[in-house]
This record gives sequence, structure tokens and C-alpha cells, in this order.
Amino acid sequence: MLQARDAMLAADLLRFGGANQKELWLEFARHGFGRNAASSNAIANTDTDPTPDFEPIGTGFATVSFQARSLVGNTAVPARIFVGHYEGRASPIADTDLATPGANLDAVARFAPGTYEFVANAPGYGHVRFRERLRAGVPVTLRIRFADNLASVNAGATAIGDSSGTDPALQLENLIDDAEGTTWTTAGNVNPTPVGNLSVDGKRVTVDLAGDDAKKIRFVQVSALLANNVNRFTALRQFELWACNADNGDDCASEAGFSLVYTSPADAFPGNPPRPVAPHMLLRSFDIPDTQATHLRLVVKTNQCTGGPAFQGDQDADSTVNADCDSNVAATSTRNFVRAAELQAFSASSRVD
Repeated sequence: MLQARDAMLAADLLRFGGANQKELWLEFARHGFGRNAASSNAIANTDTDPTPDFEPIGTGFATVSFQARSLVGNTAVPARIFVGHYEGRASPIADTDLATPGANLDAVARFAPGTYEFVANAPGYGHVRFRERLRAGVPVTLRIRFADNLASVNAGATAIGDSSGTDPALQLENLIDDAEGTTWTTAGNVNPTPVGNLSVDGKRVTVDLAGDDAKKIRFVQVSALLANNVNRFTALRQFELWACNADNGDDCASEAGFSLVYTSPADAFPGNPPRPVAPHMLLRSFDIPDTQATHLRLVVKTNQCTGGPAFQGDQDADSTVNADCDSNVAATSTRNFVRAAELQAFSASSRVD
């Protein structure tokens, strides 16, 4: 992409004597291909390769300083800030962690004038989304106040439940690690009754929330974003939340101790033909009834295959391939796996000042 940028800039120089350099650089910068953008063109998953940059050439810019502190206690938070909607497998534009010096890993960045979407992420605090309009020549300090993610393993939460793969414990931790770049996976009913009745309905993860006392949960954030080379039809689509309050005498080691507190819409992650894509599965916020709990349980109702009506039935006239995701009833079919990236729980909302 950077080579394509350079080719367009060179073409303008050759054909028009550089008459459009300012306009070209402005638009490239607004999309992360600015003055200092870089990439090795390798398949990497680091904070500096590729390196986004939003500084233009020939146009004034806004200098933005990022600060991150906790909403409770006002302590410094080592946060990463991204432009756009994605944290998983993306490179940050800034970082408030003093232990990570280097390109794009300090707390200051330059931006071409415009309106930007941001997502900030930190261990123990989950994700915060915000939007900011930036003007050339006007320096800005954005102060991110992170609310505690009570379902974070980085804050002391633990998870038990259904999982599969070579390391089931790590799969469970992936769901509560504050990062969309990791994925929880579990298989459905391997030996279903009746035969062929494969389903992920009822698969669950129970989270013992951070802290010793019950907390009031007001909303959750859930992500079904999947890693590369994973079947998108296995992504979570509909779920339930159940809660237990051990401080109130509930037995959180038994089914009877949990009560249903929330059922998501059937299309909580609304994939549609021809297949679910990342914007459908990205981290979403769900308001739930205020719930006092020591434990929170995510229960799967459907994945994209079993819960997506538009994915039922053969979708084309190709006689050699059946495009119906629901027709393969083998134990490895898309009906029989479900995956999700994140479960986060909050008593309060983060804010940006």
C-alpha cells in the first residue's frame, strides 16, 4: 500500500509537476499512510510493523498527547491507542506505557486535520471507544479515564467452562484477557442425540469476577472477532448472561445458584451473506439490568451458522459445492464449533476528557 502511495505521488510529479502533492498527502495521511508510515511487507503481528502515521506533508497538523488513568484511584494506566475500530492484530498510534519506547510507542502523535475514531485498550480495563475532531495547529490532550473491567484475568478474574484445543485453560483465558487478538474456542456436542443434531447451544464459560466482594454489573462488552484462517461461520451470534452472587448466599458452584439476567438479540453479531465479516463481529456493548454478582456466565445460544437464517440452505446453483453451512453434520462442521474473542464486564463507563 505504501508503494502504491508513492507511485501515485510520483505520477503526479511526472504528469502535473507535483500540483496535487498537498491534496494527495493530506488524504493519505488521514488514512494512516502519512509521512512516517512504514511496513516490512511481512506477515507480522507487532506494535511497530506496520507502523501507521497520520502526519501530512504540506498541510498543518494537530499534535495530540494521550494520557490514561484509572477511573477509580486515578492511577496511571499503560494503554495502547489505535485509530479506527480495531485493536486485535493492529498497530497502535500511541502508547502510554513508559516501558515501551520507540516509533509510535510514546504518548504523542501528529494528525492531519479531520475527525477520527479511536479505540484505547489496557490490561485490566478492556476497550474504550471515542471520536475526536482535530484541527491543524491546535494541540490537544486527550485524557482517557478507564473503568475497571471486572471480568479481566489481568485484574484477578478466573474462568472455567467449555473449551477445546491443545490448551483448554488458555482458551478460557483468551476470553477474558482484554484483547480481541486472542480467541476462545469450544466444540459442541460431539456425539449428539439424535445423530446429526449438532449444536453449540448451551456451551458456556463462567467467570469468577475480580475482587473479593460482589460488584454491580451495568453493562458488558462482547466480541466475536476471529483470528485469520478461522471459519467465520463459527463466530458467536446470540448469547445469554447468567449471574450468581456468592455474597448473597448463592451457591456459584451449582446450576441452581445462577439466574438469567440478559438474553442478547438473535442477531447480536449480525453477519449476513455471503459471509460474516469483521465489522459484524467487532466488540459491542450490551446494557444489562443492574446485577449484583460475584460470578458471571456467558452461555452460547447460536453461532453464525446455526443462528443466521440467511446462511441456511444452498446459496448458489453450483452443483459441485453445497454452500449451506448447516448441511454438514460431521463433528468438524461449522454447526459444531463456536468462537469468541472477549467478555468484559463493567460497573461504570470509561470516559475521555
